[in-house]
Amino acid sequence: ELADDDRLPPQFRPILLYAQQHLRHINERVEECDERICAHAKGNEDAQRAQQLCGIGPQIASALVATVSNPQDFRNGRQLVTRTFGGCSPRARARPCSQH
Repeated sequence: ELADDDRLPPQFRPILLYAQQHLRHINERVEECDERICAHAKGNEDAQRAQQLCGIGPQIASALVATVSNPQDFRNGRQLVTRTFGGCSPRARARPCSQH
């Protein structure tokens, strides 16, 4: 491990060890969140439907379900993306985004 490197001054080892432990803890929490999101997406009919679209995984599907209460409020996918997430559809990425 980096903390065992003899080139590292001894007073920095505890700091580095703490940082490594903190990063491990963060990674564990992210994994726990991913598991919860995947479980939600697996058990939610709307999220399952969204995942059938190319490029939509459990995280995006869960975000859509949590964010969009009524999909019929949008004429098409492009409008949903720009109004809900402030982003561009893949085709529109070639030009600047415009908010409608």
